Amino acid sequence: MPADMDARRSVRATMIRRMLACCMTVTTLFTPGLLRAQRNEAGGWASLQLSKALQHNWTLGVRGEIRGREEMHSLDLAFLRAMAGYRITPWMGAELAVDRMWRSTSAQNRMLLSLTGTWGRRSLALSVRQRYIYAHNGETHSYAHLMRTMVSLSCHMGDSRWTPYISVEGYYWDRWQMTHTFIGSRLRLDSHNSLDLFYVCNIKATPAGLIHSIGAGYACRL
Repeated sequence: MPADMDARRSVRATMIRRMLACCMTVTTLFTPGLLRAQRNEAGGWASLQLSKALQHNWTLGVRGEIRGREEMHSLDLAFLRAMAGYRITPWMGAELAVDRMWRSTSAQNRMLLSLTGTWGRRSLALSVRQRYIYAHNGETHSYAHLMRTMVSLSCHMGDSRWTPYISVEGYYWDRWQMTHTFIGSRLRLDSHNSLDLFYVCNIKATPAGLIHSIGAGYACRL
């Protein structure tokens, strides 16, 4: 019995090391301006999401999120979003969402179209999400396009309620804009509720700098 426990601990430690190595590799690929970062800030994220599974592979949901910066003395952004998702295959899903996003100096109406593929092997799961965003600013009558690519690797550890993960997301259109690197864990509270606790490093191109944030998200499946 002790030998089996030591073997499982060794496998988990190896998985975590591989996850961290993958995180650093993908971050480097997504962040051409990493070494040019000149400014450091601290911030925080908080979110609440409610969703309801419907018949025929459909899901509806709403999400609210707020992000602070400059040691939480100023608003980075906040949004309120409505979402509709469809499970195309057991390993691929699509989502269409609309939201209202506020920043400290402006507000935008956005449409988001996402496609996510997930592949699992034993206790590891790899997911890739491609998201297109169309944003319209009603005050200036301007619009913008954005692509976001997220790669995530998670590890489900047997009967544990914790699922650690790492994620890297790149923002770009005609040029690279920023990269988010997440290290965190989801905690399953029960069959309908979960809590997400994480650290995120935001590497920005303009102005060059880093924003280190801690965050928490609560999700409920109705």
